[in-house]
Amino acid sequence: MLNPSIKYRIRIEKRKKLQGGKNMKKEIKDYNKAKAKFVSEMYDLSYRWILG
Repeated sequence: MLNPSIKYRIRIEKRKKLQGGKNMKKEIKDYNKAKAKFVSEMYDLSYRWILG
């Protein structure tokens, strides 16, 4: 499972080079959302694993 933040980081870097970050705000919001989702999923999995 690839960490979504890596995917978004790559996209953000590409955008920065292309257009000087017109869509940066939206991109960062998406990135943060994906990161939060990933973290909560990982937490949920580890929590379930601990509980058995």
